[in-house]
Amino acid sequence: MSHQINLDTRGVLTVQDQAGQPVKIVIKLAGKGFGNGRIVGDRQYQVCRYVETINDRKSPAQLARRERFKAAVAAWRALPEAERQRQHAEAKAEGRSGWNRFIAEYLRQNA
Repeated sequence: MSHQINLDTRGVLTVQDQAGQPVKIVIKLAGKGFGNGRIVGDRQYQVCRYVETINDRKSPAQLARRERFKAAVAAWRALPEAERQRQHAEAKAEGRSGWNRFIAEYLRQNA
């Protein structure tokens, strides 16, 4: 069963940060036990900084990142099974899988 968090925006404030830049703060009503805010009665309020979502799936930077990720996956699949097992064994000490470690390293080197 998945848990769904329902947030109901109660207010928006604009304040200045330490550099004097305007920052939007959003006050939301969250389900009890969710969020980082105060519990008032049986309600919990979450206070967070508003960050605009940039969801440009066709931007050149996003398309380039997708191509690098595709290349990383192809490189992982091209590895012999023995090399994959070695990657898994080395990554286990870091609490990661060989897949995660390999992909992260590949993306870092081919940025």
